[in-house]
Amino acid sequence: FLENFDSIEKYLQKVEITMGLAQAEVGKPAADTDKATQAVEPSTSSDKQVVHVEAKKIDDADYLFKLADRKKELDKREEELGKIAIQIEKQKKEIIEKLAQLEEIRQKISAKLEDRIKTDDSKVEVLVQMYTNMKPVQAAKVFETLDEDLVIDILSRMKKKSAADILNLIKPEKAQVFAERYTGFRAPASEVKKEQ
Repeated sequence: FLENFDSIEKYLQKVEITMGLAQAEVGKPAADTDKATQAVEPSTSSDKQVVHVEAKKIDDADYLFKLADRKKELDKREEELGKIAIQIEKQKKEIIEKLAQLEEIRQKISAKLEDRIKTDDSKVEVLVQMYTNMKPVQAAKVFETLDEDLVIDILSRMKKKSAADILNLIKPEKAQVFAERYTGFRAPASEVKKEQ
């Protein structure tokens, strides 16, 4: 298409010149016009064919110019879509990197929680041994002031005889709370505190 553009442009210049001559003849006095008409009359059929061919070429040239404009529009859109595709790809890479970072952080947190649970578990085991070796009266007094969740954890790890001896010496209201919590019939103390 673009290779023929130069030849089309030359052709359009010829058409403009021909049209300019025709307009100039329209502006001449009647006598000159008659002479021109007489001179042109013998080849009227060939002139009609030439004008028809030239008109067709003009229509083709308009069509080609429209095609060229359309091609420019499509090229511009394609370039814009290319830019959007690059941005999407960039955002996709960023999201993948962030997901990888989040997964890494999640694994670190999970590892720390496991360490914390193990540490807490070992500390609770130490407390179980301490309260098992204490006199039940002393352990009962301490249990009444301790956090309910911790008391339940300690009691659940103690031997049944030691736990029963301690619960027997705790105030009945408190012993009831511990028993309910131990069996799962009562909400944890942390949840009760949040509700209040």
